[in-house]
Amino acid sequence: MHHSCRTLRSAVPPPGVVACIGEPGFASEATLFNRNLQDERAPLAIVKPSSLSQLQAVLETARASKLRVSVRNGGHNPSGRALSKGGVTIDLGRHRAIRIVRNDASGPVAEVGAGAVWGDVYEALGGSGLYAVGGGCPMVGVAGLVMNGGIALTSRKR
Repeated sequence: MHHSCRTLRSAVPPPGVVACIGEPGFASEATLFNRNLQDERAPLAIVKPSSLSQLQAVLETARASKLRVSVRNGGHNPSGRALSKGGVTIDLGRHRAIRIVRNDASGPVAEVGAGAVWGDVYEALGGSGLYAVGGGCPMVGVAGLVMNGGIALTSRKR
């Protein structure tokens, strides 16, 4: 096992998950929307932190080991940017919580977890009176579309 994988495992104990290249189950964790790029983009490890402190530990470990980091929340990007070849991919798919909260200044707002996909958002907002300008595909990650752009459901109307 690669030294960095051992270090990541000690930084991310269960319920966090660390899957390292060559281990059973790694291939299923390293899947991409564009499967043609999977082998060429394979990271050393995919980490699913269960808390903010685990996420911080992954970033510190990657920095100390001089490993590139990528973040995957939906993994829908056709260029495969969700995986970092030879580096560490942080999978935020476990952090999909969405809650509607009252904001006194502007009324109700939705707090969306970093691993949520648009289908989660539309389901949570149903009947709430709130609307999100988001992706047309329910499996597209919210953070990826918001940070990198994309096509929203209402894009075709204008």
